[in-house]
Amino acid sequence: MGGKRPISPLPDGFLKGFVDGLKVSWKGKKLQAKDQAGINLFAGEKGDEERYPFKTDHTKGLRDPDLDVLRIDYDLSGNPFWLRPITDEIVEVEKGKYLGKVHLRILPNYPFTMGYFRLEQ
Repeated sequence: MGGKRPISPLPDGFLKGFVDGLKVSWKGKKLQAKDQAGINLFAGEKGDEERYPFKTDHTKGLRDPDLDVLRIDYDLSGNPFWLRPITDEIVEVEKGKYLGKVHLRILPNYPFTMGYFRLEQ
């Protein structure tokens, strides 16, 4: 994924999101470092909408076990069933800039990488 160092300090607050080559309503993620949690922000018809909460933790990458990542886990009871098997992982590629991978966990021990995104402070 290109990350060279563990994320420290953990990102806190809003990170603007980008998905290269796609036009999406997703605007980014709001992270709460002390609570190890966050939520996604989307552009809605009546303004910004917060959707799809997640929990975070430091761990090794699902497909890159030699890489330290910040895992973003959507397996929470309030999230839709189709989102719960998704796990994002981010690494810091330079100060305040992060590269993310989206994994779909269907088969045990074999996550499918669905795509990539970027986050910036």
